[in-house]
Amino acid sequence: MSKVLVIPDTHLKSKMFDLADKIMREHEIDYAVQLGDNLDDFYCYGDQYRRHDARMIAFYCEHPNIVWLLGNHEVSYILDKPVTGNTYIGKEYALSYQKNFKPKIVHLDNNVVFSHAGIFQEFINDNGLSNCETADKLAIEINKLELSTFWRNDSPLWARPQYDSLTSPAILKGYLQIVGHTPLKNIAETDRIVSTDVFSTDWGKKIGDEKMIIVDTSKLSFKIVNIDYRREFGEER
Repeated sequence: MSKVLVIPDTHLKSKMFDLADKIMREHEIDYAVQLGDNLDDFYCYGDQYRRHDARMIAFYCEHPNIVWLLGNHEVSYILDKPVTGNTYIGKEYALSYQKNFKPKIVHLDNNVVFSHAGIFQEFINDNGLSNCETADKLAIEINKLELSTFWRNDSPLWARPQYDSLTSPAILKGYLQIVGHTPLKNIAETDRIVSTDVFSTDWGKKIGDEKMIIVDTSKLSFKIVNIDYRREFGEER
């Protein structure tokens, strides 16, 4: 049983870790899961990468049991497959993230599955994972795959169940999936998939309501933490 704070895509918004730290201290959280995509944003420059990396390191020191995941932006640099928002300095920080934070693709706690974009049957079938007998085994095997395997639209880095017709795996029936990746106005749950990317912006314009959730992995439930992010911590830039 765990109380887990979910930190969605930060995209260089360092103050998200200030918010996460406040929640960790005020709500007796067991640990946090960061869903990837810490790199890149619109109008970004080198000093933002340096400041954000330093804030991540500080948060890691304060909360060493945090679980870090990979997003498509980190992997885009590692595989040399450019995506919107990539910069000349980003690869340095993607490689540093991979080396120093040891991120993985999927994290499983009880019957809750955390990944950047979600796990779906189409991806499992095409990668020979349909014979996995348990969710634990499935998570282990997914984390073993080469990163190039995930460079497809239905993978745990790229899937968009909010818009596309994707099939939840039978092996995860009764599980709760927690994902980021797709910017939304509000945190939303559909078909036991909770979408949390409400901090991303559109060329600097706010899209979502900028809230984080706490997941109870024993009850398979979550609650939204009602803190006014911008009022509490100010504009990021």
